[in-house]
Order: sequence, then C-alpha cells, then structure tokens
Amino acid sequence: MKKLLFLMLALGSVLSYGQEALEHEPVANKAEYYVASYNARKDMDDLINWAQDFEDWQNESGLYDSMATSLLVPYFINNTSTHDVVWLNIWPSPTAQ
Repeated sequence: MKKLLFLMLALGSVLSYGQEALEHEPVANKAEYYVASYNARKDMDDLINWAQDFEDWQNESGLYDSMATSLLVPYFINNTSTHDVVWLNIWPSPTAQ
C-alpha cells in the first residue's frame, strides 16, 4: 500500500511539473490566404520567379519586414483541378498588417 501511495505521489508530481513547464502563452498571428490556379502555359516555375521578384521588391522597400510568406501546394485532396497553389502571408499581429 505504501508503495502504491508513493508511486501515485511520484507520478502526480511528474505530471504537475509537465504542466508548469510551459511558461509562455501562445502567440497569435494574422494570416492571409490567396488561393489560385495557373494561367494557360504557366506553372510553379513562373510563380517562383514572380515570388523572387516580389521578395526583391519587398526587401528594398522594407514595408513588409515582419511578414513571412509561404507557398502551399495541395497534394492530398479529392479534386486537384480546383486550385493549384495557395499563397500564404503570415503577420505577427493584426496591427502589423
């Protein structure tokens, strides 16, 4: 009985430590999603070339220094003809947007 009580106390202290280990609150962000399909005779290479031009312009202007951009390509969906790519902009806060 003493061993069971000791085991329960030890397990309880370990589990409570795991809950206290997270010392910061999650940080919310603001995201913009742009869903697109390619024009005729255009593909991912054209989009990446345009994205590199956008990045160069963005770095020169400094307007969007706090924004992160990602390109998402859908692979595992039922109907892949509905859209080709998702352009994602992530901002640290709504005020930075």
